[in-house]
Amino acid sequence: MKRIITTVSLLLALAAPTVAMSSAAAVDIFGSCGAGSASGTPGICTDIHAGEGSTTNPIVGIIASVITILSFVIGIAAVIGIIINAIRMMVANGDSNAVASARSGVLYSLIGVAVAILAQMIVRIALGVIGN
Repeated sequence: MKRIITTVSLLLALAAPTVAMSSAAAVDIFGSCGAGSASGTPGICTDIHAGEGSTTNPIVGIIASVITILSFVIGIAAVIGIIINAIRMMVANGDSNAVASARSGVLYSLIGVAVAILAQMIVRIALGVIGN
């Protein structure tokens, strides 16, 4: 019974931020950009318009965006893998083979995160060299 309560509370704790993030994603942070804003030109608006008319290769920007999205997806998959294997470790009931399998799953997920971070760093450095 204690194991079921722990598992359900863990799943609810993981679901709550997802609900909060979906409503926060609809906020328009660029709505105050442009003429007529009461506080003048916000800093974010100058950052948005700074890239207009630049000579940067647009393919570099597209590749950087794709890498960012893929890294985000890999990060989410790794976190899900860590959580699932941690739950497997909790419900192993002392079975050494199940604990070892879950531990290796957590390790593989952490290695996946490290590889994704290193890959993103290498691609960003290469794009920085190519883009300049």
